[in-house]
Parts: sequence; C-alpha cells; structure tokens
Amino acid sequence: MRMGRALIALVVASVLAAGALAPAASAHPASTRAAGPSTYERAIPPLTDSRGRTLTLRGWNVEDKANRGEAALSAITERHFRDLRAHGFNFARLLVFWDDLEPRRGQYSERYLRKIERILGWAHQHRIHVLIDAHQDVFGPAFGHRGIPEWATRTDGLPFTPNPDDWFSEYFQPAVQRAFTHLYEDPDLQRAQAAMWQVLAERFRGHPAVIGYDLINEPMGELREGEDLATAARRIEAQHLTPMYNRLARAVRAKDRSTWLFVEPTPIVGEGVPTGLGRIHDSRTVYAPHFYNTAMEAGADYDPDAGWIEAYEAAVTAYPARYGMPVVVGEWGPLNNSLPNMGRFYREAVASLNRYSSGWAGYVWCYGGGYCAVDERGRFRTNKERTATPYAPAVAGTVRSDAYDADSRSYRLAYRAAARPASRNCRCRPPPRAGGSPSPGGPPMSSAGHRTAAGWPSWRGPGRRWRSPCGRLGRMDELTAPEGFLLRPWLPADAPAVLRAFEPDEMGRQTDRPVFDLAGALVWIAERTRERGARTDYSWAVVGEEGEALGCVALQDINRTHDTAWVSYWTTESARGQGVASAGVRAVARWAFRKQGLYRLELGHRTDNHASCRVARRAGFATEGIERSRLRYGRTRYDIERHARLADDVVNFD
Repeated sequence: MRMGRALIALVVASVLAAGALAPAASAHPASTRAAGPSTYERAIPPLTDSRGRTLTLRGWNVEDKANRGEAALSAITERHFRDLRAHGFNFARLLVFWDDLEPRRGQYSERYLRKIERILGWAHQHRIHVLIDAHQDVFGPAFGHRGIPEWATRTDGLPFTPNPDDWFSEYFQPAVQRAFTHLYEDPDLQRAQAAMWQVLAERFRGHPAVIGYDLINEPMGELREGEDLATAARRIEAQHLTPMYNRLARAVRAKDRSTWLFVEPTPIVGEGVPTGLGRIHDSRTVYAPHFYNTAMEAGADYDPDAGWIEAYEAAVTAYPARYGMPVVVGEWGPLNNSLPNMGRFYREAVASLNRYSSGWAGYVWCYGGGYCAVDERGRFRTNKERTATPYAPAVAGTVRSDAYDADSRSYRLAYRAAARPASRNCRCRPPPRAGGSPSPGGPPMSSAGHRTAAGWPSWRGPGRRWRSPCGRLGRMDELTAPEGFLLRPWLPADAPAVLRAFEPDEMGRQTDRPVFDLAGALVWIAERTRERGARTDYSWAVVGEEGEALGCVALQDINRTHDTAWVSYWTTESARGQGVASAGVRAVARWAFRKQGLYRLELGHRTDNHASCRVARRAGFATEGIERSRLRYGRTRYDIERHARLADDVVNFD
C-alpha cells in the first residue's frame, strides 16, 4: 500500500476517533533492544514446514506490474532470485494477476502458468521460498490498474475519477468500492474467484519453491454513509473478508491439502487498527498484514516519538494470538529511505517485526530508485542493508530466542531440539576470508547447522568447509545402497545431469515431457519434488562419491488397494555399466517392501533393450512374459517384457 497525502488526514482522524492510536505526547520511543517474551509472543505459533521445523522467512516482493498479456512477468528474471540469495534472503512474495491468468471468463492462460512455473524454477534453484500473491491494486484494469479482470468488475454505473497523483485515493471512488461489494456478494463472482484459485493450487501444489498462497492483496470495500474508516475496515473484515477467506480455503483444499494459506486484513491495520477478521477454519492459515505508515508513505521522515511502531505491534498481534496463527508481514518499507531518521526506523522496525512474526517481505526487490531495494548494479540503497541480518531459516525444534550483535557480528540462537528436549545454545560468527578478515553482510543459518550461501560467502579451504558449532539438526529422505551409492531426492543442482541424461534421442522419445535446456530440467526436477510432496510418486537421484547424479530410480503408480507399484529407471550415458541402475532398483525395492508395505513391484522394457533386462534380473525381478505392441514411439510399436518382484521372493543379495 502506498497512500498519498490526500488521505492522511482522513486516515489519521478516523483512527484517532476509534481510539487505536495514543496521542503523540503520551507515546514512548521504541526500544532499540528486543523485548522479553510477552503473552502474544507465546500465543503466536511459528511457521513450520512439512517436517515440523520452525521457519523464518526474510525477503522481498518480486513483481512485474508494467507488462501484461504475452509480455506478462517478463521483467522478472533469474537475477532477482540469484541476488536475493546472494544478499542472504530466502523468501519472495511473487505478485500474480487474475486478469492475466483468466483474461476471458473460463479461459485460463497456459502461457501465463508456464511463466509462473519458470519463475518458481529459478526460485527453487536459488533456494527461495515463494508466496504466490493474488495481487490487485484499485481492483483491476477497469480502473487502470492490475488485478481482478474487467469481466468480473461490476460498478452499477457509479462514477470513477482517476487520480494518478494519489492513486491510493482511487480506492475510495464509488465505482471501485461497489466493485468490491459485488466480488464479495455475487455468487457467480464468488465461484469464479474460487475456480481461479483452484487452477493455481492444482498446478503448483507440492512445488518445492511454493510455501503459500496469499488469497488477495490489500482487500478493501464499501464505506457506509457517516462511517469512519476504522469502523468500516473492521466491518468489511468481519462481514466480507472472513466469509471470502473461508470460501477460498475450502476451494484450495479441494486441490491442495497442505500449502499454507495467507490472509490479509484491510490496509487500514497499518495505522494500528485491530482487525475485525473472524476465525478462518483452516489449520494452515497465516495472518499476513502489511506494515505501512501514511505519513511516511507521503514522504515524511520517521518520527520515533509518535509511537507508531508500538501501536502497530500491539494491534497486529491481537488477532493471531487469539486464533493461534503464525504471522508473516507481506509488505513493508518506506519510499524515502535516506531521510535522517530512517536508519533508526529500519533498526526499530526490524526488531519489532522479528519479535512477533515468522518473517516478512519488504517492498520491493527491483533495480533502480523509488521503493527499489537495490540500485541498477545490485547494491543496497541507503539503509536497505539494515534488512540483511543473520537469522535461522529452519530449526528442528522450538526457538527460545535469537539475537544478532552488530558490534561483535555474532548471532546467537537458543532452541529446544525436537528430538532431544534439552535446551541448546548456538553462537555463530562469520568465518575468516582467505585473507583472514570477516566477510561483509549477514548469513542465514540453516537447520543443518551450516551457513547457506548468503551475505557471508561460503568459505572453503583445501578439503575444508566451515560449519557452525550448532551441528546438524536435520536430514533428507535418503536411501543407501551397499554398493556405495546414495539415493536422495532431486535437487536444483542436478539440472545439468538431467539435461545430459535427456540429450540422447532415445530418452527424448520415451517421454511426453522431453528436456531441452536447463530451465526444462529445473521444471522436471520440480515435478518430481511435487510428486514426492503429494506422495503419489517417489523419484530418487542415484549419486556417486563425487555427489553427481548418475541416474534415476522411481516408484510410480502406487496402488494401495492391491499394494503394487511400477518401477522405472535410467542412467546418464557416462554412468552406464557401473551397476548404478541395479543398485538403485534394489535399494528402492527394499524401501518399498519394508517401509511402504507394498507386496508386488513391476517393471517393463522393450524386448530389444538388453541392458535394461540385465538391470531387472540383477535387482531380483523375475521375467513374467511379453506384452505385444505395448509401446509406440513415432510410427513404430514395440513389445515389452514384463518383470515383477514380490515381497516374499527369495533373492540372493538381501
């Protein structure tokens, strides 16, 4: 939200009338030290991942509001995510627009979905969590902005007068307010909004980069005659937004059962107005307010004596504490960040956000002036570097406290481990550079206890890698083969190996999704990760001593009624003849029988593929027969030889 000067008097007067802000004379300066745990801090739960680890998200919004149609999202590049990671961030709030996704009612743009998928591939490659935000500004293109399609805009003929010098004031135009009312109340528009979200949820469920869905950006509504802004905001949140969020939650859960849902109040919460939202009946819901001040948005400097940060913190924490919801602040950051008090603002704002939230996204990661975090060369603009301090992205336990001492440049984390309930303390300092001096910036700390690639570049000496004294707190779902191979889930770093594997024509014609470049390889890896997350199929990279992916073994078409599944495998050309596939198939078969309770595993190969036949037999799969003309590649049909292995088969290598 970026409010103009014309609205300041209206907003502040309404908020003061509602008693949400104390007068400036009675306010106290914000403390520069983190406060001790309060009631709301204990009541607000942390954000967690699928393994139950406590997550911390630090990052920025990523957007392309300028381009639409065929050029939509073209301003977002891999550089955004590479630079985010290089500066120590792990989170991006990605703005997507309903008017681009569904330009005509019922016709969804496959091109737009693929562009989103490509961006998510970059994010996954650079280990950035992405929140998909259904963004709107002043409702949408019917009023010269982006968001809700024109075909879903109903104004009842009410007037609209553009105000480009103060665009946020356009939210208070009668036509815009009436359009929100119709969106909330008209059954056909309710169904259309739910269907739009189902398209997104079905497409991106289980994607390794996606952490959540922000159901609508900065929702507004229609004021009644004589109603002050604060009262109107609470009424709109209670009577319109709460039912809408519950509708959309049900729609999303029909397609995606586990991805976090983010819900926003009206932007008026930025003035310290407690929200009127009610309960959202979904256990994986995040409260996602925005953190803007009207005076600062209009160009004023931060006033430490006004008590705004304290008032906002008190107001914004009441709702998530009451309903037990994590908090992630979806947007924040002033326009004129170089004013005299802005250094203090960033210091106090970050300290406040870190007290009660699981994370935040500044506005906005772009290259230039205005709100941009960095300049054209990718260097932080004045005071924006204060957002890059160390943090623990994922902890396998309960975080008791964490603090960063800027003077000693040390980060201290106290947590209670999930597996071992005794409290543990971790204090981490940056490793030396090759020249012996600390490197600049601040690293996030990973749950594995080592620094991830961030503000402090990874330090490697001959045969060494710096690791935190915190130790290792987590591990991936891995299988080991007695032959010395490791089977692990696919990672973005495996993309070159996947591309090499698909280079032979033989591989390309055996799949309906061939891989032609690194972007396609990343999409392939994302699909495998999504399948694993949905527990429909499981795919492993078979890795050698050097850590390079040598092949793939997959367990597919799992039938829990009959306890059966299909096994497939391939290796890169350079890895053939080394026993990679047979070792991998044996390891997956053991896992399927012992851990998944399956009874029968099947596989098949063309009758002229003698190498694949040898793999099957060495893995204990007995030949069962020939399926005639089962496969067709181009104009040629092929017989396949079927093999199977049962859980109680006697084999000579177990």
